[in-house]
Amino acid sequence: KQAMIRAAREIFVVTDDSKIGKPALHTVAPNSAIHTLITGKEALEQDLKLFRDAGITVYTV
Repeated sequence: KQAMIRAAREIFVVTDDSKIGKPALHTVAPNSAIHTLITGKEALEQDLKLFRDAGITVYTV
């Protein structure tokens, strides 16, 4: 995963809303490496705001 991240021009993260705003046991890459986040529309806006404020494009589906 980390080799793919190093080779990529853009990093997309696709995760369900239950993972947003929760501590992780394992981190593949820091949030600063993410360009686009795609998650469920049930994600809390306050959690998504942190990504948007960091310049990450956020899509909810």
